[in-house]
Amino acid sequence: MKNKLLRSLMKAEEEVGEEVPQEAVAEEDRTKRILN
Repeated sequence: MKNKLLRSLMKAEEEVGEEVPQEAVAEEDRTKRILN
């Protein structure tokens, strides 16, 4: 599950062509904690 989220995050990062803002990463971490 975590790897799938990480891959989709990395893919989204590539599509945008820039790093994901720190706030988005923090939000992703909260989402992972809720799901796990």
